[in-house]
Order: sequence, then structure tokens, then C-alpha cells
Amino acid sequence: MKKILSSYFFRMLKSYETLILLAVLFVFSVFSNYLIIKREPVINGPVYVEENGTGRDLTGEELRPYRFESMDISAFDAYRFCVEPIPQESFDKLSQPNNQVREEITIILDNISGLYVLPCILMAVFVPLFFGRMFSDGTIKNLLSSGHSKAKIYFSSLIFTFVLDILMMLVHSGIYVLMWLCFQWKPPVYLPLLITLFGVSTFILLSVTSILLAFLFISGKKTVTVIAGFVILALVFTSVSMLSVGMIIQDHMVPSDQYKEDWKLVQEVGWNNLLEKYDYLNTDYRVFYGDREIAPYPNGTMNPVLKYFLLTTVYADPALISHFSEFTQCPAYLMYRDGLMAVNIANNAVYILLSSCIGLAVFRKREIHC
Repeated sequence: MKKILSSYFFRMLKSYETLILLAVLFVFSVFSNYLIIKREPVINGPVYVEENGTGRDLTGEELRPYRFESMDISAFDAYRFCVEPIPQESFDKLSQPNNQVREEITIILDNISGLYVLPCILMAVFVPLFFGRMFSDGTIKNLLSSGHSKAKIYFSSLIFTFVLDILMMLVHSGIYVLMWLCFQWKPPVYLPLLITLFGVSTFILLSVTSILLAFLFISGKKTVTVIAGFVILALVFTSVSMLSVGMIIQDHMVPSDQYKEDWKLVQEVGWNNLLEKYDYLNTDYRVFYGDREIAPYPNGTMNPVLKYFLLTTVYADPALISHFSEFTQCPAYLMYRDGLMAVNIANNAVYILLSSCIGLAVFRKREIHC
């Protein structure tokens, strides 16, 4: 397997696909991340604030007192705000009008949860070009003639592409962090959550790559893999699962005026004494004050078979966290703490395992021709 991997890396260094891949990744990563940071009002302005009855737009250094770096609170508390109780002093600071901490957190989460997008597009082009040529020029047949098994060739290819995936994710995220430094932005960084979210994005990319590789080794044709790749990307990038979430939530929604006593209690005790918990069966979060649930869900009327089908489409979504972040109000810390990010990693691990097993099984039975 080491010889095969070495030959792949040697071939990669001599191929034009690699130069194009690296150039596009670097240029688009720098350009897109620069624009993202440059256009964020929280970082560069303008942000409209009202103080002492007057309002004005703030830009540049004027925004610093309203950002996390000037709040004297921990990143851990910033991410837990309004999800679970935090020190009251931190809660009061985060509750101040005009503070931009939640917006800063949103910027970070949106960008890390979407890190996989550019590498996925690049790999959808690279895999069929690089490995497709190996089928067409007889390289795969030569490897078999040299005594290498089909299993070794397949798993070497998988490891090779996974190494490229991880390198691209590290470069892409590294450029993003570099832009923070260039703009002297010091956002709240809670590493356990952000590393987990980075893992989610990475597993999405690994999943897409493994499915692309399976299509190529099953068909042996570039064109088939390119078409399959863009179909896969369309499925990953579109948020069909959020339609299921909307149907499930709609089934148990009731008018808010039915919970007047609950909201009165919330005003009395304050949000910092409440605890949110994610409800997997209703794809939403519940709020508790001690053992009492605030505004509890009623029993829905949806057919159980339909509901479990919809739940399957939700939790089978390879880009679950990315879509949840974009289309729901579920806090990122809640998705991290209550295991939704782990579910997203797990479902992509299943896709990797299934696609690899199917790809290898079919490849073993194929006759290889030059």
C-alpha cells in the first residue's frame, strides 16, 4: 500500500490537475475569506447604535467597545448565553444593548460550518480527472499486473484522497484565521465546539469524496463520475431536510397566547435561570425552569410512519448542522452539547463506510481493460 500511495503522490506532483486544484483553492479561499471579513459590519462597520436617546453609525475602532474583546467575559459563557445558566455578571454584559457578541459568534459558526463547500466542488472535478486518467491510460491495470490487489488499490486511493481533503480543509480554515489577524479581529473562540464543527465540515467532505471515488471505481469513466459528482453536490448543498423539519415543527405548534402564564414566569425568573434541551423527536428545542417545561409541545396529529420517515430524512442529511444553522434558530452550543453535531459526523461516517464497501465490492468483480 505504501508503494501505491507513493506513486499517487509522485503522479499528483507531476499532474496539471494538482496545480489547478491548489491554485483555485488558494485564490478563491483568500478572495472569499477576505470579502467575508471585509463586508461584515461587526468587524468594519457601519453598525447603527442608540445611546442616550441618540443614534449613530459606528465604524472601525469605534466598534471595539461593543465586541467580545472588550466584554471581559469567557468565550464559554458567550456561547452558552440563553442556552443554559451562566454567571449573572456575564449574562448582564451580554444582555446590554448594542453589544455585537452574538453577531460575532454567528459569523464564525456560519463560516466554519460552510468550510466544506469549496473543497467539495474542487474534489468533484479532481477525482474524475486524476483517477479517471489512471483507468484510461492503463495505470490501474499495471498496478494489478504488479501483484497489487484491488482492495489495496482502492483503499490506497481512498487514503490518498482523504489526505488531500484534510490538507484542503486546513489550508482553507488557516486562511480564514489569517484574515482575522489581518483585520485585528478577536472573536470569541470556544475550541471544543469549533473543533467539533470543523470535524463536521471535514466529514462532509470525506463523505462526498468517498462517494465520488466509489462511482469512479464502479464505472471506470470520468464522465459518469463528473455527472454523479454534481448530482451529489446538489443534494448536499440543498436543504431538502429542512422541509421535513418545517412539517414536524408545524405539527406541534400552537398560538403563543395559550402560554401567557409560562411567559409571565419567564419574565419573573429571567432567561438566565432557564435551560434549553434539544428534542430529537420534534427537531426543536424545549425550555425548562427546573423540572417545569415552558410552553410544552402538544401531541401532534401527524401519522407516526410519516413522522419517522421525515425524521430519517432530517438526521440522514450529510450537511445537517450547516442547514440547521442556516434555517432554524437552534443555538450552536445546544447542537454541540446535546449531540446533534456528533449525529452529523456519524451519518457521514456511515456514508463513507457504505460507499467504500459498495465501491470495493463492485470493483473486485470488474474486468479491467486498458
